[in-house]
Amino acid sequence: MGTQIIERPATYKFLWKIDNFSKLYSNNILEHESDVFSAGVAKWKVQMYPRGNREVFDHLALYLCRVDSAKYPVKANFKFTITSQTNHFYTSEDGEAQFTTAKTSWGIQKFVALRRLHNPNSGYILDDILEIDIEITCEISADADKPVKEEPHT
Repeated sequence: MGTQIIERPATYKFLWKIDNFSKLYSNNILEHESDVFSAGVAKWKVQMYPRGNREVFDHLALYLCRVDSAKYPVKANFKFTITSQTNHFYTSEDGEAQFTTAKTSWGIQKFVALRRLHNPNSGYILDDILEIDIEITCEISADADKPVKEEPHT
């Protein structure tokens, strides 16, 4: 018998508006985080690496992070989208992950090439503002009230 879903999945949408985006890039800020928001029974934030992460330096990287202290796993389908503020261009990537106490973040290392993001013709950054749309659909299993057994760290 498979795991049952106890709550009908709902999709939550958020807009992360990043003012003064060029300062993050020009001041060599390695990581920037959104405010914490709720989707389903979990609390989340988005981590952005405006100059890429440790492995990929020529792309904007985005990660969805679960930040609540609940011990039950949450399966999340998520999508990050940036839309041009001046024309019809957009970049969108989606993912699916099981968030647990051991694995609290998942993301996209190569979300958009920095060259494309910073190109004025793309329209992604307007008046030094970057807008990122976040969609999350969460599924909680029937055994969500049972803590996840954690492996000891060695």
